Parts: sequence; C-alpha cells; structure tokens
Amino acid sequence: MNQNLYLQFFDNFSRQPEKVLIDTAEGASYRYRDVLDTSRRLARVLRERGVTPGERVVVQVDKSPQTVMLYLACLQVGAVYLPLNTAYTEAEIEYFLGDAEPRLYVCRPEDRDSAERLAERCGDVYQTPTAVETLGAAADGSLMALAEAAEADTEVADLAGDDLAAILYTSGTTGRSKGAMLTHANLAANSQALAETWRFGSDDHCSTRCRSSIPTGCSWRATSFSPSALR
Repeated sequence: MNQNLYLQFFDNFSRQPEKVLIDTAEGASYRYRDVLDTSRRLARVLRERGVTPGERVVVQVDKSPQTVMLYLACLQVGAVYLPLNTAYTEAEIEYFLGDAEPRLYVCRPEDRDSAERLAERCGDVYQTPTAVETLGAAADGSLMALAEAAEADTEVADLAGDDLAAILYTSGTTGRSKGAMLTHANLAANSQALAETWRFGSDDHCSTRCRSSIPTGCSWRATSFSPSALR
C-alpha cells in the first residue's frame, strides 16, 4: 500500500476541486484544482531536473502559495523537502548544501548568482551536482516559467511510511545545526492529530502571518487556511 503523504492531500483535492484553498492578502484566489494542476506541473519539472525518490530539494524562498505547490510536488515525486530560512549566510548555506547533498536548490530570483556559486563549490567538493532554479513571491522565477510550459504529471511515487518526507535543520544554538528527519508517517500522524485536537472542519479558515516551512494541510488563506485538505 502506497503510504505517500501526498495521497492524503489528493483525496481531498479531488473531492472538492472548485473550492477555494488559498486566498492571498493581494486578492488572489487559488482553488483546489488550480493548486493541484500547478503542483503536478512542478512535479514534472522536478523529474525533468533529475529529482528521484529520496533525493533532497532545498527550498530557500519567501512564503507564497507557489511554495505550498512546490511542497506538494516534492511529496508527489518522493523527494525530501528541505526548507531553509532566507536569512542564512552564505557560510551557513554552504554547510547545509554539503551536508544534505541536494539534487535541486530553489532560491529567490535575486539570490541566483550566489546560489549557483555555492552549488558549484559544493559540487566540486562533495561530487554531488546540484541544479539551481528560482521561485519568487510573485509567482515568478525560472521554476514557475518551466512549470507553465510543462505538462501535468499524475504519477505518484510509491513510498513506505518510514520513507523520508522532509529534513528540518535545528537552530544550532549549541553547535552545528543538525537535520531532523521526518517521515511520511510522522507528518501524516502529526497533521491528523492537529485536525482532531483543534477540531478542524471543512468550513474553517486558519489565518497565519508566520513563515510556514511545511504546510500541514489546511486551506491556506492568504496568510490563512481552511482545514479541509486533511479531512
């Protein structure tokens, strides 16, 4: 049985395609079908960039609806999602790239030059080539341009519950940052527990202004969500 966390989201996406999943502060709205279509296009791009199950995708971008879509695409192809704070220094990023050995590094458009320099340096040292693409908060960047031209990919990686879904690095206050490894089963249990504990329903909306590293599955309203993606 495929235990990819993506399927937990997909069951709800396919059941209510016309419902709004994300509203933004700028007035844009994204239905479930819009998010699903874009995430499938991004999944195609990830596969074309050589990302296979178990490989890491480093994401160091500003919060946006497209970040949620990229997260779903990573789940779909079985990649390990690795978010990084945009405030990290080049020395810190170089450590993370060397430690995680990602297949793809997604950064902000304005950071592309430094990202390519770091990726090349780490590739020379660790013999792990890392591709670089960009994603901006205004749905811009090379990754979205590639997705617009790509066909939707419907294949879902067949994974076990103990396969890695994400790596979150600690703050490193007492030493080097360490990557906490989260499996598909970990995240599925966590999101279900949140939905049950907070009694989320399909008509609820959760507003947030915090930087979201990993969506847990609610409808995301601008800086907000409505938790029908999990139930």
